[in-house]
Amino acid sequence: MPRPDRGIVPHRRLRTLATGRYLFGGSPRRMFQLTETGRRRVALWFSGRANPVSEIERRFAGRLIVSGMAHPRRPDLVPGRCVDVVVPVFDDPHGLAVTLESLSVGRSTGPSPLQITVVDDGSRTPVRLPEWIGTSAVNVVRHRTNRGPGAARNTGLDAGTAPLVLFVDAGVRMATETIDALTAWLEDDRVVAAAPRVVSTPVATWVGRYERDHSPLDIGPQAGGPCVVGPDRSVRYVPSTVLLVERSALTPGHGFDEDLRFGEDVDFVWRIGRTGWVVLDPELVARHDPRSTVRGLARQRFAYGSSAGPLARRHGRALSPLVVGVPFGLACGAMAVLPLRWSATVIAGLFAFDARRTGRLFDSATAGTPGAFSLGTLETARAWTASTGAAVRFAGRVGWPITAVLIGQPISGGLRRRAILSLLTRLLLTLRDASVTAAPLAMIDDLAYGTGVWAGALVSGQPAAVAPSLVRKR
Repeated sequence: MPRPDRGIVPHRRLRTLATGRYLFGGSPRRMFQLTETGRRRVALWFSGRANPVSEIERRFAGRLIVSGMAHPRRPDLVPGRCVDVVVPVFDDPHGLAVTLESLSVGRSTGPSPLQITVVDDGSRTPVRLPEWIGTSAVNVVRHRTNRGPGAARNTGLDAGTAPLVLFVDAGVRMATETIDALTAWLEDDRVVAAAPRVVSTPVATWVGRYERDHSPLDIGPQAGGPCVVGPDRSVRYVPSTVLLVERSALTPGHGFDEDLRFGEDVDFVWRIGRTGWVVLDPELVARHDPRSTVRGLARQRFAYGSSAGPLARRHGRALSPLVVGVPFGLACGAMAVLPLRWSATVIAGLFAFDARRTGRLFDSATAGTPGAFSLGTLETARAWTASTGAAVRFAGRVGWPITAVLIGQPISGGLRRRAILSLLTRLLLTLRDASVTAAPLAMIDDLAYGTGVWAGALVSGQPAAVAPSLVRKR
């Protein structure tokens, strides 16, 4: 019996035409046309005065959520569901103690019963639980050798039987109330996994201040509210740093890919997402200690980047570091090969063509609704602005080796100047998003991650990990 739906909330970037007859937004952007009855029902859902009830209503509400036009409404707390907690650890006794203490192990327990398994993934000094933890409170399983985080999580997964499994990395601080809030999401029969926002613990160091705003684990700022995660959505993945999963969504032998030392969580989330929804709730927060040194930050970013090649072997073009529309791609080509006076003209012509075409599509799709053509042209401007930022980030991050070659080549001075311009623009964007003192760390972040992507692509023989992709419309 399907559990009742809790309703939906419109995304802040959703646009409407004809008093709600047409909905435009999502990721990738699209338009829905509603009947008059549908318009009234959606208005009631968005206002919170009604929830989807019938199967047809639930399916359409699901389409709005999956398309990114709406968010699931945050559920009420439902304490009491039994949860297996899996904590993989490797040479991090302090982080393990921090996590167990935050879960109130051996002390007062939260509303949800927790069965905790610590998986010692071949630590050089075997895990010893803190003295304040009772011997029966935590089950410790040890690997004789280090097998990687995926294998450690699979071992913990196999050690329990509870219907819900919470993966928590050592070093994470989270309240039991957060666990209860996550379990409430899985009361919806379409949700198979849920994750909170993972923010860096405040640390008054140069690296700590940078990680506070630029941690690769913190996906929350991208969300804009609770949202469904997937490779073709605005939030593409969530890390397994904190991840609650419905055990029934995991078929035998389909846990974490043990061949992946990094990126195993991306692969895992995308695969289980095929059986239902993975939801990110950025208003729920867990904390994780940041890297303490520049070297540690660079090594982490390189390692994360190196996962792109193996992931591309499994998921193909979903790993492309840059996806742009065909008109914008042609504009980039014009900028690269034509003289400046000609390239500016060609780019302006391509933009005008794209804007006019999109405006006409909007006008035709809405049967001439006032404002549709203008919305189409504004959407083209938004898409080109976003693509410009993405292309500049690509030039200074994953594509930095190509940019460096273009700067160093002796054949074309114009091409050299444009490559330099792209790097300068990337620097300006970095200064916009980070303080002047954090800018050097942002550059190290870019270089380390981009180098890792190229290393992973070369080792795995997967050019898709570094190759931009063109789509018909972006």
